[in-house]
Amino acid sequence: MGNTKHIETPAEIGIITKIAFSPIKGATMIETTDALLRTSGLEVANVKDREFMVVEANHEDNVHKFITQREKPRLALIRQELYNDSLKLTWAGFDPISINLNDRYGEELYVQLHKREITIGIDAGKEIERWLTEHLEAPAKLVRAPRELERAASQKYVQNDTVLTYPDSYPIHWFTEQSLAELSKRTFKLSGKESEEEMGKREISWERLRPNFIIKITNPNLPNQIEHMVNEGIIGEIPGIPFMDPKPCDRCSVTMVDPKTGEILKDSMLLKALAQYQIWETPDNKRKTIFGEKMLPMGNCKVSWGNPIVMTSVRDPPLKIHGAKE
Repeated sequence: MGNTKHIETPAEIGIITKIAFSPIKGATMIETTDALLRTSGLEVANVKDREFMVVEANHEDNVHKFITQREKPRLALIRQELYNDSLKLTWAGFDPISINLNDRYGEELYVQLHKREITIGIDAGKEIERWLTEHLEAPAKLVRAPRELERAASQKYVQNDTVLTYPDSYPIHWFTEQSLAELSKRTFKLSGKESEEEMGKREISWERLRPNFIIKITNPNLPNQIEHMVNEGIIGEIPGIPFMDPKPCDRCSVTMVDPKTGEILKDSMLLKALAQYQIWETPDNKRKTIFGEKMLPMGNCKVSWGNPIVMTSVRDPPLKIHGAKE
């Protein structure tokens, strides 16, 4: 994360207005009004965010590769609902199937995430394998993270002892309402199909960016950089427990997937708008399209709509960001 600058008087910057998690990595997010925030990420009804993931049924060298929306955008059509001790799935609202959350028995498989990272998953069974294979039109399995899994969070930007299920790099992704509104404005402006008034009435679907938290900035005295989370990584409290932002969130082609149809929006200007809005020059001089921040919670607590976010420090110096000006 680099150096930070302490703020003499901690400032409440805003409140949580959306909480979302996804038991199955890559499937549709579930909104909730409250959740347990743990060092490993969000948890609702004893189910962790990204506790399950879809992998290829066929394997190479006995390793099953993780399937993403980049390869199979139709993953977005998997709707999820927690119901008693079950995770109920439908395919775009049809063909329901349930997973017994009390059943943790199955064959342990080697599974591969991004960048050739190999870890362990428990096979969720043949019934869900047939269901996924039919709807994804490719051989696929569902695996679950074992309780004893100790997959380490990324150590690249800050040393930490956080363990994860299957999230990418860090347990939480978050951004502000204001930054989403600005991104929407830029996206629709690039399309050239709408007036300024029409653009003001529309917003990019938050599901395309897959956050755990969205916050509304309520402090009128904050600089624009923090309001739009352009280059001011934050150390703070949520609510009452410390957290830090190790790095911004890299964006990829998954943002082009329509979560309602499971199709790639080929005419969307979203990625181009993102590139013009926020490009991060990394410490090793690479440039990455970013939006929002990754968060490391440093304790456990309950989080709910309306909880305040308090800022105690910011990055010093700020990140090198290009393209933030219109």
